Amino acid sequence: MTVQSRRTDRAHRTDRADRADRADRADRADRTDHLMPPPQMNELPQEGHPRMTVTPIDLLASFIHLDQGGQVRAEQPSFDFERDGWQVMTFHVETAADVHADHWEIHPAADELVSCLTGGIRLCFRPEQPGEKEEEIKLAAGASVIVPRGRWHRIELDAPGDIMSVTMPRGSRLEKRTET
Repeated sequence: MTVQSRRTDRAHRTDRADRADRADRADRADRTDHLMPPPQMNELPQEGHPRMTVTPIDLLASFIHLDQGGQVRAEQPSFDFERDGWQVMTFHVETAADVHADHWEIHPAADELVSCLTGGIRLCFRPEQPGEKEEEIKLAAGASVIVPRGRWHRIELDAPGDIMSVTMPRGSRLEKRTET
């Protein structure tokens, strides 16, 4: 057998093997083409949580509750001092009564984020020691402050606008402010 004929013979054998391999793969594909790949995890609804309809939420007409299980709900505005989870509250304020300027407030379960979205407010902190003066932080539109957990505070209104706060309401208390 010549060198050329050996190369041709080897090429034919390789070609036959390649064709047989492709035929075998095609046969296996025919037997499994009805099977679908498993869905990705993010395509499956959570057990006990049906898919929900996505709709806009009026933040000035709803409180947003973020529960410890990861569910987020918009509900009628109601500050429940025994509620678990985080609560996002947005208010339109025009008077001192709208910001409970005559009451101190405390949140022992968590810090509180207070944001001035429009208008202007002052966040006032009750003195921690007798003889100390109130501390004030002025917030213009777009500014926020974090009130430490367990710190008595109140809000004074500088200009009508919108404010937002985020905290865990459990254990929160209000106390009437006395003039000093």
